Amino acid sequence: MNTFEPWVLDWVNEQRRKGAKGLEVKYLNSNYYVYRSTSYWDKNLRKVMKKSTYIGRLDRERGLIQSSQKYRSNVYPKSVKTYGDAMLLNIALNDLIPLLKENFDFWEDIY
Repeated sequence: MNTFEPWVLDWVNEQRRKGAKGLEVKYLNSNYYVYRSTSYWDKNLRKVMKKSTYIGRLDRERGLIQSSQKYRSNVYPKSVKTYGDAMLLNIALNDLIPLLKENFDFWEDIY
């Protein structure tokens, strides 16, 4: 079991007096991190599972420094995914530009 510094225990006790429930403090890499922990029943595994959500970092002078990243999306812009394909075509067509200019007046529309 971790033994926390007194100021960390004071902060946790103050939060509990304010009514905060499910707070968990972890000490990693010389820093204190605060999580909100809940449990839920997993139907497939047929047991209780723990779910922790990161809230922020705990600092001696400033108290809780909330996480600036509230939502992390799994959706990426299409331009990032299609950039490689477009660049490959651009490089391949660079050699064809002189031929297109010679044979077509509307070569820019083709390119």
